[in-house]
Amino acid sequence: MGDTATRELAGMPDDELLDAACGGDREAYAILVRWHRVAAPRYARSVTRCSPGGQDQAADAPPRTMLTAFAALPARWRRVLWMVEVLGHRPQDVAAELGIAPAAACSLLWRARTALRRQYEQHGSRDR
Repeated sequence: MGDTATRELAGMPDDELLDAACGGDREAYAILVRWHRVAAPRYARSVTRCSPGGQDQAADAPPRTMLTAFAALPARWRRVLWMVEVLGHRPQDVAAELGIAPAAACSLLWRARTALRRQYEQHGSRDR
């Protein structure tokens, strides 16, 4: 991709970059990884640390597996996870942004985290 297209992508908000990355745009994916290289892997590790021995499965998993799992979620769940886990918003902020009650935002976040973990396990088992 040329420099002009890269600059255009770099000016896009996260949610648009995320949609592009989920659609297979490698440059959008690279920009997201660059911007969130600390928060995203930390969250991936928290999602995948499921084994009783505390094995860190995310360290060995390709980042594409996490993105594939993330992309499989409904848009609303992706948005909530991105806002809280990557951008660092509080559930109360999510509630205000979505026009829902704080308790509903917490419930939505819990469902999204659970679904992401399941998707990751499903997609991760295919990659092995």
